[in-house]
Amino acid sequence: MINFYDYVQQGNLFKKFEVDDLLFVEYKCLIPDSRVGFWTHSNYFEFVLGGKKKWLAGDKEFSAEPGEARFVRQGAYIGERYHDNDYCALLIFVPDHFIKSVLSKYPGGIPISPKAPFSGDPIITVHVDDSLSAYFHSVLTYFKKSDSPSRELLTVKFEELILHILSSTQNQELADHFAAVYSCGKIPIRSVMEQFFMSNMSLSEYAKLCARSLTTFKAEFQEVYGMPPGKWLTVRRLEFARHLLETTDEPINDVTLRSGFKNTSHFVRLFKETYGKPPLQYRQQRLMVEQ
Repeated sequence: MINFYDYVQQGNLFKKFEVDDLLFVEYKCLIPDSRVGFWTHSNYFEFVLGGKKKWLAGDKEFSAEPGEARFVRQGAYIGERYHDNDYCALLIFVPDHFIKSVLSKYPGGIPISPKAPFSGDPIITVHVDDSLSAYFHSVLTYFKKSDSPSRELLTVKFEELILHILSSTQNQELADHFAAVYSCGKIPIRSVMEQFFMSNMSLSEYAKLCARSLTTFKAEFQEVYGMPPGKWLTVRRLEFARHLLETTDEPINDVTLRSGFKNTSHFVRLFKETYGKPPLQYRQQRLMVEQ
């Protein structure tokens, strides 16, 4: 899978401004595939300027059109763009530690902490009112100038976005998530794995997503689940693939991608070993029984 943060930060494909690991990016989709898997260890805002996009996270779908914005939590997704129009957006990457720093700097803006930290959808709708729209467009004006803004000004603009969310009653879900980030210590391994097990990521990438070293991740995972992460991932992905076969008519190749397997032949072999039949035959027999 593509590490989306690294893809936009390390290359020279897009105009961008950065302060440490904070990023403003004028993004234009250059990936030819209409559907691609990606992951990011940093949260980001995506304000759509043109075209339309859809995200898949497990069995959930999210979409956005021009003028709309989404907050994409650190995690793994399948992105799907529509070919009717070229897709472009303003991306603003803000990792958890920066969100914590802003809430520590301005404690008066911290909302009441939610009872269940890190619950809810992995992609949160951002209500774009006039002031937030003006903010996004003010950032876009920087890309038209020949000189880059100062580091200090960019830092203030990143902080301004977080404060916009905290002060908006229409973005309470996202404000509650920020409060959860602020009040929580380490990211719970269980919350990450249960939400993103269906992504074709390496164990080192999962460890980075959980903000742990690979050694610490493996040890804590064993404590939480009582088995190695590789074995657990195979079991959960097969269960999810079976769910998709029973509840959707998606082609086997799409089921393979959405379940996190590296290729279709590998998936078919494991599925047959586990359930006694290859995926297509399993689906056909289920349909016959239901009829």
